Amino acid sequence: MRIHWSIAPVQNGGRGRRGFTFIEMVVVILALTLIAALIMPNMVAIHRSREQSDVEASLLRASSEARNEARRSQRPVTIRLEGGSLILERVFEAEEPQRIKRVSLGAELRAERAMLGEESVDPDNWEWTVYPDGSAEAGGIEFSQRGDRKSLVISADGTARWVRGALPDTLRERWPAGEIEQRG
Repeated sequence: MRIHWSIAPVQNGGRGRRGFTFIEMVVVILALTLIAALIMPNMVAIHRSREQSDVEASLLRASSEARNEARRSQRPVTIRLEGGSLILERVFEAEEPQRIKRVSLGAELRAERAMLGEESVDPDNWEWTVYPDGSAEAGGIEFSQRGDRKSLVISADGTARWVRGALPDTLRERWPAGEIEQRG
């Protein structure tokens, strides 16, 4: 037994309907445009936020990477600002420094202020050095981003942390017991 299928056009005034009308196409295009207009700003903001988080994480890791590299190579390693980037370099006595890594700050993150130990220095001249024995002086950089301030504080042992707001006036580490003792 054979089955034959046939599809007959829908009768619409004697004509078969084979497509969309111009009005239907315009309505669909307008609906898709409206959806895209509502979604795109959120997608751009999410992408920008993810990029900024990646930059902040890279800056946070830079001090420990410099310390590890100084111990491994038995050469001092510096971190410095150059233009819109943070540069890690291995230092040689009679030769040019050897670049290890470059971290771009991105378009919106700008270095505003820097400290090395207890001294405030120009961000363009800021240079934090960790020596082969792992020792270093405390330092920090204050950044601005769209009117918001945040600071990267690097302790003498090479650990770094982000602080909301301006760079603290003193980067000297204090023991809580010492602070309590001073109050008494």
